[in-house]
Amino acid sequence: MATKKAFVLVFLMVLVFSANSVLGEESTIEHAMDSASNAASAAKNAASDAVDDVKETTSSWTGWLKDKFD
Repeated sequence: MATKKAFVLVFLMVLVFSANSVLGEESTIEHAMDSASNAASAAKNAASDAVDDVKETTSSWTGWLKDKFD
């Protein structure tokens, strides 16, 4: 799941950078830095969400397994 999110994020970054080069915006470097920063924070949030999902899933499975042995 996290791999799919990372792929979509990279694909969107490529799309934004290509659109930016076509439009010929004056401050390309600043825009690229902002886009990279936004993408990095989005990736950080996606990774954090993935870790939280794994923790929740693991705790539910371990609880289920513990109940089976009790």
